[in-house]
Amino acid sequence: MPVDEQDPPVEVPETPIWPVSGLKATDADSVHAPYGPRMLPASYDFHAGIDLPAPRGTSVRAVLSGTVVQVGTWNGTSSGAGNSITIRHESGLATSYLHLDEIRVMNGAQVRQGAVVGTVGSTGATYPHLHLGYFPSLINNARDERVSRNPLEILPFDTSAQMVTASFDSLSVMLDVPLQQMTISAVEVRGETETRRVEYYAIVQQGSSARDEQNQSGLHIDVSRPGDGRFTLQLTSPFRPERVIVTAFDGSVILDAAR
Repeated sequence: MPVDEQDPPVEVPETPIWPVSGLKATDADSVHAPYGPRMLPASYDFHAGIDLPAPRGTSVRAVLSGTVVQVGTWNGTSSGAGNSITIRHESGLATSYLHLDEIRVMNGAQVRQGAVVGTVGSTGATYPHLHLGYFPSLINNARDERVSRNPLEILPFDTSAQMVTASFDSLSVMLDVPLQQMTISAVEVRGETETRRVEYYAIVQQGSSARDEQNQSGLHIDVSRPGDGRFTLQLTSPFRPERVIVTAFDGSVILDAAR
C-alpha cells in the first residue's frame, strides 16, 4: 500500500492521572476534603473541588495534556485560590490547581500529561494541599466554580468502595459516606406526602455565597469532620423522613433505604 494511503494512527485518549502521585492507579492520592458539603474548623461550606494533602514543595502534575489558559498569583495576604493555574485539555474539559507554592508554567504554555506545573503549597489556605478542580468546559478560558464538577468524574477510583449507609431519626436522615470515593450528586428525602431533593451541581451553580447556605431545597444540610476515612452527612427536613435515595454523578442509585 502506498504511504499516502495508509490508515492514520489511532489516537488513544489519555487516562487521567492523579496530580500529586502522578499515577493512574485507583485512589493514588489521598482525598482530605471531598466535593460538596464539608465542615471547616469554624464553619460550613460547599466545596467545589477536592483537596489532596501533601508536603509543601511536592510536585504537582498535569492530569491530562493541554494548554495553560489562566495563571493567578497570590497577593500574600488574602484567602482564596492563592497561586493557581487552569489547564484546558484537548477534549475541551479543564482542570485547575490551587494553593500552589510555586507556579512552574506560563500562561499559554503547552503541557504534556504528567508535566510538573507547580508545587504544593498553602497560598490562600491554612495548610499545604492541592485543591483540584474539574470543569467540563470553561467560560472565556477562566475558572468559574459555578460550572465545576466532581473531579472523581475523570479520576480513577475504587468503585467497589462507594458504599453509603443511612439511619433515621425523627426529622433527619444521616448518611455515612466514604471520603475517598464521594460520588454523590443528589439526595432525595421522602416522607409520606412530601419530597425534598438536593442536587450538588444545582447548588454550586448558585455561586459562592448561595452555595454555602446550609438550607437548600427545603432541607438543612449538616456534615461532620471526616474520621477513619468516612464522614456523616445529615439532612433535616420539615417532615418525618421515610425513605432516602442517593444518586451518583453517573446517574446510578448508590443507596435506596427506608426507615
